[in-house]
Amino acid sequence: MLDKKEQKRLYDIEYRRKNREKIKEKKRAYYQTEAGKATAKRNRIKMMPRHVEYCRNPEYKKYKHRYDVIYRAKELYGEYWECMILVEKIHKEVLKLVPDKYERDKIKGTVSRMQAKQALKRHIEKGWNFNWTHILTLSGNLCTKSN
Repeated sequence: MLDKKEQKRLYDIEYRRKNREKIKEKKRAYYQTEAGKATAKRNRIKMMPRHVEYCRNPEYKKYKHRYDVIYRAKELYGEYWECMILVEKIHKEVLKLVPDKYERDKIKGTVSRMQAKQALKRHIEKGWNFNWTHILTLSGNLCTKSN
């Protein structure tokens, strides 16, 4: 014979199975009231620290980043989302290999404004034709020399 706790457990399971819709309707009505909204708010506040800690988890961050990349790619590129993810990965690898503006300027020897002006002056003396507006603002005078 079953003890009372076991009988009650089995009865509750059967009752919930039979009256599922009635129970759902009662819960729905309760959560529409002020008391139900207050209860839900207390539960959210109580669970928030655990959720925040979960969001700081490195495994979750890794998963979320991957999910966001795929989601955005699907939104923007539709059926070609996988191709675009590959293109973006290739682009990142290329950017690692290509020097940035500072490195290029260092190679040319024009890191500072003064060096850029001096390089411009050397080019003008050689007779090279320049019509760059951003360089004109650096030197303050017309930098074109006709051939």
